[in-house]
Amino acid sequence: GREGQTSSFTSSPWKVVGVLLVVGCVVYLCTQPSDDGDPVDLGALCSRPTEGEEDPHLVDMYWLWAHQDDESLHASVAMMRERERGVHNVLVLFTDGAGTRSCRKLKLTAAKCTEARMKEFRTASTYMLGGNFEERVFSFRDGRLKKADVTPIIWQLKEESMKKGRIAAFRGHSPLDPRPKKKYGHPDHVAIGHALQEQYMCKNISDVVMYQLSHIYYGDYRNCIFRLPVSRSEREIHKKIRDIYCYANKSEGRYAMGLKSIKFPKTWSNFISLDECYHFPIQGWNPQQCPDPRHPSTHHSCPLELVKWAKAHDPSSPLLAITDPSVGPFPPIFLAIGVAALFFAIFFFLYMRRQARRVPR
Repeated sequence: GREGQTSSFTSSPWKVVGVLLVVGCVVYLCTQPSDDGDPVDLGALCSRPTEGEEDPHLVDMYWLWAHQDDESLHASVAMMRERERGVHNVLVLFTDGAGTRSCRKLKLTAAKCTEARMKEFRTASTYMLGGNFEERVFSFRDGRLKKADVTPIIWQLKEESMKKGRIAAFRGHSPLDPRPKKKYGHPDHVAIGHALQEQYMCKNISDVVMYQLSHIYYGDYRNCIFRLPVSRSEREIHKKIRDIYCYANKSEGRYAMGLKSIKFPKTWSNFISLDECYHFPIQGWNPQQCPDPRHPSTHHSCPLELVKWAKAHDPSSPLLAITDPSVGPFPPIFLAIGVAALFFAIFFFLYMRRQARRVPR
């Protein structure tokens, strides 16, 4: 009798568990996003729009950055060239930068951390732009920036320029910028990139360029859409910028935050040796409804071209997760079914194992 019970336990429950796992895998695979044809040509979709040349002396160039050091790592050469062109540069810094792990290791308060990072930011910015720039600093929490925080500020900056009879141009982060070992870019960077993309496609702003950072992390140009070549003399300037962010002197309140806050060890050496990467907003998206920039919605569909790009390059990208359900990658109901089947299989296995142990000798 015992042998028959053991034989039943070692065969039937395992078969049920195996069948449930197979069914769960099939459901998962069948609900993954399908290939929508040929990969999207990001070079064509992100090309510069056709527009007239403006007088650079009438341009307010707003650089939207999430953290202290983003201005250097993303677009230091681009910023210096705009200074030479004669535009009025305005550096807009969104977060306090106090969320970095280096502040916790140094046991600095949030205020002290922000103060140390701002010293690096202002020193590097002054070195690049010669003191001929304007600064706008906000204090959103590092790591908590949302698109809804950025959008009204874009609108506010545009209105300020319009009242002065000037032209507002915007530069900032790209939403197409994944980090190594991460499914997406830094959430603060993505928030700014999405806000710029949305406001451009809603025709609230027109002159927009987005700068990428992932090539600095990877050490190659795998995600680079367009390259801005950096000259030898500009690479020498990069070395001095690196020294600013890697300088430590506690008596001066300097802790080399730019070096310690980035966990990829070759970032600053790649910063010196590589060109800058950028792209223009995705073209061809014509949303039926655009949110009021002064009262933006926190949830808005992503352009379909971004969805196609994410499917081709990074199926787990959050660009897919924020889209309409009709183009989303994984209906929640199927995910719930798969998880429920897995838990049922585990519960069934434990139950049958317990029953087998109760078989009398």
